[in-house]
Amino acid sequence: MRLKTILIAAAGVLLGILVAAVLALRSMDFNKYKALIAEQAKAATGRELRIGGNLDLQIGFSPAVVVEDVSFANAPWGSRPEMVKVRRFEVEVALLPLLFRDVRIKRLILVQPDILLETDAKGLGNWSLGDAAPSARPARKPGGTKAGPAGMALEKVRIENGTLRYREGRTRRVMSLVLDRLDLRAKDLTGPLVIDLAATYNGKAFTLAGTVGPLGELQAPSRPYPVKLTLKAGGATMEVEGTIAKPMEAAGLDVKVTTEGEELAEIARLAGKAIPAVGPFAMTARVTGTAQALSVAGIDASVGKAERVLVKATGAVRDALNARGINLAVAVESKDLRSAGKTFEVDLPPLPPLSVAARVRDAQGAYAFDGLKASVGKSHLAGSGTIWIAGPRPRLKAQLTSTLVDLSELLPRDGAMRTGAASQKIPAASEDKRVFPADPLPLSVLKTADADLDLKVDRLVLPNKFSVETLAARVALSGGRVEVQPFGTRIGGGAVTGQIALDASSEKAASLAAKLDAKAIDLNQVLRQMGNPDLVTGIKTDVALNLRGSGGSVRDLMAGLNGDLLLVLGEGRIHSKFIEWLGADLLTQIAERLNPFGKSNPYTELKCGVMRFAAKDGIASADKGIAFETSKMTLVSSGTVNLKTEAMDFSLRPDTRQMLGISAGELVKLLRVRGTLAEPTLGIDELQTAKSALSIGAAVATGGLSFLAEALVKRVMADPRPCETALGRTPAPARAGSAHSDAAPAGQEPPQTGGGIEQFFRGLFGR
Repeated sequence: MRLKTILIAAAGVLLGILVAAVLALRSMDFNKYKALIAEQAKAATGRELRIGGNLDLQIGFSPAVVVEDVSFANAPWGSRPEMVKVRRFEVEVALLPLLFRDVRIKRLILVQPDILLETDAKGLGNWSLGDAAPSARPARKPGGTKAGPAGMALEKVRIENGTLRYREGRTRRVMSLVLDRLDLRAKDLTGPLVIDLAATYNGKAFTLAGTVGPLGELQAPSRPYPVKLTLKAGGATMEVEGTIAKPMEAAGLDVKVTTEGEELAEIARLAGKAIPAVGPFAMTARVTGTAQALSVAGIDASVGKAERVLVKATGAVRDALNARGINLAVAVESKDLRSAGKTFEVDLPPLPPLSVAARVRDAQGAYAFDGLKASVGKSHLAGSGTIWIAGPRPRLKAQLTSTLVDLSELLPRDGAMRTGAASQKIPAASEDKRVFPADPLPLSVLKTADADLDLKVDRLVLPNKFSVETLAARVALSGGRVEVQPFGTRIGGGAVTGQIALDASSEKAASLAAKLDAKAIDLNQVLRQMGNPDLVTGIKTDVALNLRGSGGSVRDLMAGLNGDLLLVLGEGRIHSKFIEWLGADLLTQIAERLNPFGKSNPYTELKCGVMRFAAKDGIASADKGIAFETSKMTLVSSGTVNLKTEAMDFSLRPDTRQMLGISAGELVKLLRVRGTLAEPTLGIDELQTAKSALSIGAAVATGGLSFLAEALVKRVMADPRPCETALGRTPAPARAGSAHSDAAPAGQEPPQTGGGIEQFFRGLFGR
């Protein structure tokens, strides 16, 4: 028999055996092997594998297994029983490589998989199979050969309509990913794995494409695992390129990250953060470390356009996830800060260009910044400080200095701030005819943070152009209590010192204590800074204030006010337009009645002025504590203001110092101010006028000369030193027989050297 015939016969027999084997395998019911497969899976992994549907085997040179309703158990500490649940599972494996213990998966299809990846409190992943019981693993004989596969490769993987969840055990944060599709492809065992993913995360669609290392090296790579991926979400693009030493543990990261796009909000929303639309943006950085302790270095980032807002950061971050190891140089620039405010849904007034630069680093659980240099228009700020985020409230400690802070450039100027007679108005009363508002004070804001600030400002310009020079203050805020002590500054060439304490730690009300002492403030200089150089000349002013009160609103604070207020005006000249500039109708009425010379001579020579009030339990009183002395007249006033009801009652006692040539009835001008702070009224004090008239009744009733009546009125009413009286100082009586001069000091009667009618008239007219 020929060899050829023998070979053909042998081949026929072998083929027949194979066909018979295939037919036998096809006729077998593989479902009865589900229990055996589950047993072997548990022996290999230590976890349960359940096959709830049919199990089918397709025979060929690339056998394929099709399984329905499959689930794989989770780690014992997992948050749910199953780690993986799959509606349909298809896998095709190359047959010949199995002879060499190489698993080559030609095709893997998952339909509607539900995969849960999670870590425990120590960072151990549920994908790690090291938790299998030792007794469940097959024993290996000494010197035995390794029974596991020598290698594993994937040629094609497709996942349809799947869900992937990741739960971080330390923070218990859950991230959910809905997969529309996931395609993985590789040409050979050592070739890169190509990834094409389309999914939705946090309601936002995105795509991920690129290449990673071979699947066979994913669990235990022989070299750093290469990664090159591109993520696109909306108008944003993020590229990651580099290596991962232990990809299954997200450890040994060494990648370069590049991010750019038209809207930063797209990337933020993917991370579960809602921020307003900001863009465009760009960032490059090198990321190293682990998922729990990232190190980010070589950062170069920018946000926004130059005409809106530009933010750049360069430096390094050692632990990005925990925001530690920060050492960054941060710069912020904007040509139109108002436009930037609209970006962040903040309505800002027109503001000048902004520039901020500082170095930020973390230090002992806090974030420190130094080299701060900020400018907004003409205003500048520099300094350093530390911010603590942990704890019940954020806390700031800083030392800040400024050469100029110009609030007139930064804040809107309302009618009460503008200069000029027409624009000056007294504060409008509220609808309930009260000056002090009853609106609750925003005291809760004092409890949102703690602060310890050392502040020095060379020049502070208020919205009305009024300047404060060399301001220095120490501000301490803790638990709702703020203290500004001490503080000092210079205003109008004079020195101002004081301290303020506001305790809002209580839930119901706040207590206020304020003390201020101002010396030699030049009122002319103050008004000149506000654009009114000709209203007054000179008039050095002293102010002393010491007040205490408590309440939840301004009205409550005033209702229980205690303390003292003293205002002292020095010599100078006052223009009649000064009253108009103040804008108070009541003052205008008083000035018209008490100064009949205003039309002929607009200037009044002021010799002194005093306002002294004492407040107790909301009642402010002045017992001859208001006095003004000019070259033409004097004015003394006494009265009270009930700060609880805002009712007021003041008597005004004028005294002219010139011969008027008018009737005695017009001379007796005892005035009275009554009503409320919101609606004061000016009228004649009938009772006091009648008493004064009785004291000079004889002279007036005889029809004597008008100048005689005027002199008598002066003798009854005049106070020779009204300012001294208002200050609580009693003038010393003149010494008889003084031999110095014929002219007596102001306010003192000259020595009586004559007799008879001459002596009477000399004493009467003070001559």
